[in-house]
Amino acid sequence: MRIVPLALLAGVAVLTACSMIPSWMGGSKKEAEKKLEGQRIAVLRGAIPLEPDSALATVPADTPAAVANPSWSQHAGGAAGRPDVPNPALAVSLEKRQSARVGDGNDFSYKLVTPPVVGDGAVFAMDANGMVSAHDVKDVSEVRWISPGVASEKSEAVVGGGLAYESGRVYAASGKGLVVGLNAATGVELWRQMLNIPIRSAPRVSSGRVYVTTVDSQLFALDAGTGIIVWSHRGVDEGHGFLIEPSPAVTGELVVAPYASGEIHGLRPESGEEVWNDGVVGVQRQSATALFTGIGGDPVITPDGLLYVAGSANQFAVFQAETGRRLWDQPISSLNTPQVVGDYVYVLNTDAALVCLHRTDGRVKWVASLPEFEDMEKKKNRYTWNGPVMAGGRLLVAGAHGKMMEISPQD
Repeated sequence: MRIVPLALLAGVAVLTACSMIPSWMGGSKKEAEKKLEGQRIAVLRGAIPLEPDSALATVPADTPAAVANPSWSQHAGGAAGRPDVPNPALAVSLEKRQSARVGDGNDFSYKLVTPPVVGDGAVFAMDANGMVSAHDVKDVSEVRWISPGVASEKSEAVVGGGLAYESGRVYAASGKGLVVGLNAATGVELWRQMLNIPIRSAPRVSSGRVYVTTVDSQLFALDAGTGIIVWSHRGVDEGHGFLIEPSPAVTGELVVAPYASGEIHGLRPESGEEVWNDGVVGVQRQSATALFTGIGGDPVITPDGLLYVAGSANQFAVFQAETGRRLWDQPISSLNTPQVVGDYVYVLNTDAALVCLHRTDGRVKWVASLPEFEDMEKKKNRYTWNGPVMAGGRLLVAGAHGKMMEISPQD
């Protein structure tokens, strides 16, 4: 498969580190500076090798025709954890066209960790302090409005949370447990709901409900018009998780709630009634992610009713969404949202490898290794990759080091 390095596009990669956690979430600069005595040994990784299926070697990876995509309304594209258009149109040659500063996102201590969303001709962004702004999609330097959003009165950085857009409203959730609804045209606040539990994932919106997941493994369903809590569901509280956690996947008939424990629950949108539950908890004792054996990327529900869930401990599983019946799984650890396109699903694992799987049976078509370190010989300065996203008939992955790579979906 063809791999091409590109310059990083703004807003595609969002990366965090434990050193950016503020004091109110348990972080401390003084504690970070303390180092224990003794020899430091690099953490080994324990991925299980994946062997491509020779029967798929001559089968092309089908890619739908590229179609213009006017919106990217929620995290990962849409309420079901995927974009409405599986292959958005994209120019053959990528060049930087515009840029705009988003509030305090480039602050020395706290980086911008909330991806923007696009809807109704505007790009909506939230800075590290929780201020929300709307920018014209044709000229992002043109600011339509700025709202306090979920900003803290103490001007303290808001870690986690995110944005979602639907039907003329923008919904913002903060790491401190605040959710607000804003008028997308004016930025005027319509309602607010304080849950008083940190939120590390972007909200989901569908059919008049706003769904938010809290760090103690609870899912809250709010009325999109008023912010009133309609129902809630609780999973097993592991007491730890990732700095940025997955959002639920939602269709008209089902809400799939992913929790830090690795649990997944199928719930009814109207009542929160549990239909089924399962999990993607595996064993990866040699991996740094073994401390957090949960779900890092968003679950994805496809139009034909299949559910794709990537766990951080050697389990990538596919289910029938309606019944929860497991169809197949593979020993893949991932902290990213899988990308389902045509007959294949693409997963970026924790060992910097992009894996192409046949989506109905899990057979491996190919595995593409990405650069892991800036200095490969000395194994220094590890890269962190995010993605993939399909656009213009190719797969894009972005890194914290300011580079993007373009990968052909073909063999």
